[in-house]
Amino acid sequence: MNNLSFKSSFAKKMLPFAILAISLQSCGENATKTEEKNTTKTAETAVKKGNFEGFDVAQQVYEFDASEEKNIITDAGTKIKFLPNNFVDKSGNIIKGKVKITFREFHDLADIMASGIQMTYDSAGVKHNFESAGMFELRGSQNGQDIFIAKEKPVKLDLISQKNGAFNQYYLEETKQNTAFIKPKAPQNNWLIASAYAQEMPQTIASRIVGKWNITMKSQLPTPNTEKAKKIAELEEKLPKQPAKPQQYNANEPILDFNISNIKEFPELATFQNIVWQYGGEKGGQNDPQKNDWIFKTTWSQVKLQSINAPGGGIKYNLSLKNDTKEFSTQIIPALRGKQLENAELLFQQKNKEYEIQVQKLGEEAEKIKKELEKVKIQGDFVRSFQVQMFGISNCDIIGSFSMPVAVNLTFGTISVNQVFLVMGKRAVVDVTRGGSGRISNLEKFTFDASSQNQIFAVVKEKGKQKFYHFSKKDFANVNIEQAKNTKKLDINLTPVAIENMAQLREVMN
Repeated sequence: MNNLSFKSSFAKKMLPFAILAISLQSCGENATKTEEKNTTKTAETAVKKGNFEGFDVAQQVYEFDASEEKNIITDAGTKIKFLPNNFVDKSGNIIKGKVKITFREFHDLADIMASGIQMTYDSAGVKHNFESAGMFELRGSQNGQDIFIAKEKPVKLDLISQKNGAFNQYYLEETKQNTAFIKPKAPQNNWLIASAYAQEMPQTIASRIVGKWNITMKSQLPTPNTEKAKKIAELEEKLPKQPAKPQQYNANEPILDFNISNIKEFPELATFQNIVWQYGGEKGGQNDPQKNDWIFKTTWSQVKLQSINAPGGGIKYNLSLKNDTKEFSTQIIPALRGKQLENAELLFQQKNKEYEIQVQKLGEEAEKIKKELEKVKIQGDFVRSFQVQMFGISNCDIIGSFSMPVAVNLTFGTISVNQVFLVMGKRAVVDVTRGGSGRISNLEKFTFDASSQNQIFAVVKEKGKQKFYHFSKKDFANVNIEQAKNTKKLDINLTPVAIENMAQLREVMN
């Protein structure tokens, strides 16, 4: 049998392939363009007040004729389809004329933290936390009056999501707080799971937020976001192709060499015949071939090389190996030396000058395309479909759990704060103080999951101003967990941080 072999100069082992298919792919594929039609869109600050002064998750606002079908694609790639005559007034009459639709979507923990939407619920006196795979707020009005979605005409909404896996869908039925027990204040919300549509929370303590969560669909898996790859390919096609910088052979790193036994059998592999490949990922990481001795003892039936951009203008390839029972992937780079490297560098300099001239000709248009490309690349890789029956807030959630819970009396040194958030890796954010009230110097019943990459944000609000404080993931990693368990105490030193907008919040959080 004719085989393609793969070897490491360090391991002195061969990795055999019984070739069924091999392909060399670039980053994108041919795309079809999807765009909004006859829709006016403006961006403005969210009307709803969130947790923080001065910034919140921004609204997208759309205005159009209610008698026509409208297809909207939001900034994040979410799709919303409105049918003709999709709206009614409070009496059930079909809405005619121009309507205003406002939309906000919440895709990461910074969005959720800023939104002011509570991500906890109580059931039988037990408090739980939600882990979200995406949330949105969709509302409609005409001339300042609320409108409603017509019965039997749900709005189709495909929400972009950053998480895979099965999540329930929920709708937040918003109600005001019970003012019989507390001083009047602005309406707030609470997430409450309900197996039916009629379970209300008790309203007996001031810190309790009143509301009702209705579960509308259980355990739904997402579909792939196929539009993302198409849009990336479409935008990249508009830009000049930046040449890849040659990468020099490193004598201290292993060589991963394709060894083709019969090139006539596989002519498409001739290009790779004289290239030296080296591992391009994290040294000692889980995908390092030197840490995976088993791959050299396995016969692979499929090989795929996919080019990816590398830092510094270089190029890497994702190498994917498969057979009927196993698969392995890693990153590799083509490494050059001697005359081969010299020739490649001269060619790179020539091609790079041509590239810079093409970019200059495009001018501002090139920068616009690059910015749009950056936005598309950070979109989620999944889509979660909703049939929206009512305007308001909907969410994809699962009930969070702590695999290694640690309960302590949390103190903040000499600082007293109004609001405290626990951020658990990329899983969830918990508003521990539930919206905040007066100043506190400690939390007597603070629980964190020792298995998560935790961090704490605290907010001090004074005379209409706010200050942010942070206890970082690195700070948390230095906490003596056993001591905290035994003493049931944790005193932390909060560091002041400058946060004035969503971008700065994300930067500190990451």
